[in-house]
Amino acid sequence: MTASCRADMTAAVESRVASAPATRLYAIDWLRLGAILTVFLFHICHIFDLAARANDVTHDPSPSVRNPDSSVALTVYVFFVYHWVMQLLFLLAGMTAWYSLRSRTRGQYVRERLRRLLIPFVFGSLTLIPWNGYVSALNHSSFSGSFWNYIPVHFERMRWALNIPRFHHGLIALYQTSWHLWFLAFLAIFALLAMPLQLGLAGQGHRRAMVFFATLAEKPWGLAIMGLPIIAIKLSLNAVFPDYLDWSDTLVFFALFLYGSLFMTDVRFTRAIAKQANTWLIGGCISFVSLLGAHVLGLLSQWMSDPQYSWSYSGYQFIVAVDTWAWVLAITGFGLRLLNFRNRFLEYANQAALPFYILHQPFILTIAFVVVQYHMAIGGKALIISIAAFVTTMVAYEFAIRRSRVLRVLFGMKQS
Repeated sequence: MTASCRADMTAAVESRVASAPATRLYAIDWLRLGAILTVFLFHICHIFDLAARANDVTHDPSPSVRNPDSSVALTVYVFFVYHWVMQLLFLLAGMTAWYSLRSRTRGQYVRERLRRLLIPFVFGSLTLIPWNGYVSALNHSSFSGSFWNYIPVHFERMRWALNIPRFHHGLIALYQTSWHLWFLAFLAIFALLAMPLQLGLAGQGHRRAMVFFATLAEKPWGLAIMGLPIIAIKLSLNAVFPDYLDWSDTLVFFALFLYGSLFMTDVRFTRAIAKQANTWLIGGCISFVSLLGAHVLGLLSQWMSDPQYSWSYSGYQFIVAVDTWAWVLAITGFGLRLLNFRNRFLEYANQAALPFYILHQPFILTIAFVVVQYHMAIGGKALIISIAAFVTTMVAYEFAIRRSRVLRVLFGMKQS
């Protein structure tokens, strides 16, 4: 490497360090833990929501056991978090990717991402997801027999799902084959695609643009203007690609991943998000109430059943995009205000986060399969499933995964 190249790299790093947050923002870690617990509760509430009863359970690809009765309250929770919880996780992932790139070479970063994401993705898809499908199939009465007899049926149903034309584009196939583990594959793909852009953000050539956007973010409507790409994606693509994790969702997730890295390039971004958290909370409440009102009036089901380029459907997508952007910024802002500290619990929970995400669904479904067969109040069932699934997941992590070198690799943990 020539002296001039070293000088250029040094200047880029010095510029990045000078403008980026001086120390790690521990609020990112707390927010990630909170988002994962939100997903955990989402998967439990999905067992009891109204949408579950409307689905065709014979070929339902989602790994969810169904309760005979549904709950309006739990449906509202599912409806509330649906448009922002995974989006928040992608924003936080972009932030942590920025930190990772600062302390690793390109090769180290790529190897670490692939090892910690693709290995658990493949392992879980081949071992855990068939069990999810088996328990769900028993609950749906679409299969009877042993787990070993179900395995070829599982992969046949997977092949059947992948033959559906609308699942052939985008990354939607990852959901059909791996259910909740799609998130790991998306993160791995995004990490590789975004790396050149993330490294470009650190260079002097893009410094002027970064200063412009950081200055814009501090203005009253600056963050709103920066959310326009999310609105543009939803307005332009959702009518054609309306399915979950199709191109519309995928590009929104990728945009938020990039925003996460962008927000770490200058302290003015995080400062503006924290300062404007109250405003975005109000915006999120207004957008969610609007969506809830549309559902009560019967408009939401009409829009979802007939996506098209129309004024009404475009208005629906506009509200969805605003709801996503507002809640992501509001929650991140309050987290930056209140959660920027560390303790021993955070250190422990950070290590457990990825294995917990990978493992929680099989435990939820196994326990729910038994619980939903009993006659009791929905609230009691949900509480039993929540406590039992959380405890069993953490016990499996603490006494098996955390203490085994092989399992640590298979579940994406750092080597101690």
